[in-house]
Amino acid sequence: MNSHPRLHTLSRGAKVRHLLIDGDDPAAKSLIQLENGVRTVVATGTEYEMSEKAKSMLRQWTKTEGFKRREDGGPPVFESLQPTMTLVTLMGYTKIYDPKQKKGRNLLGEVPLAQWPGWRDKNGADYEYGFTGTTIYGQPKVTAKHGLNMTPKTNEELLAALKKAIAIRKSLGPENTFIIG
Repeated sequence: MNSHPRLHTLSRGAKVRHLLIDGDDPAAKSLIQLENGVRTVVATGTEYEMSEKAKSMLRQWTKTEGFKRREDGGPPVFESLQPTMTLVTLMGYTKIYDPKQKKGRNLLGEVPLAQWPGWRDKNGADYEYGFTGTTIYGQPKVTAKHGLNMTPKTNEELLAALKKAIAIRKSLGPENTFIIG
């Protein structure tokens, strides 16, 4: 059985980058960069070489571009449906279990990833999704168009903006955890 690629996720604000080390043969691995759903093979080589190249790129992006690395067990980094589906597919997953798809004989709500439409909030806007390596989290996306102050100047303004964002998100629709396989 094939194992899933090794995944590194970084973000800077809404910008997200993923690095994957993929391949079944330790002597023939690929280092893949995924940004905004666009897949680029950065290098190929041994597992050790690709691991070292990935570490170098991660250091560079955090130092020179201000990216922060998603830590294992930490909260997911959210992006739109298409980049998330590209990432999950590259990770080797093929199906998702969606409670909204539990109809007729489909008691588990199983849907092939390639056919999954994602969720929309009560206003018809797309959800955003975060992938942790094993699970997808979905939530309504809150933006400045919802009347949120996106540049708070004080801690009090920041706290007020966060409280407002949570209330807006809850009013737009439920959060959900999607199991994938």
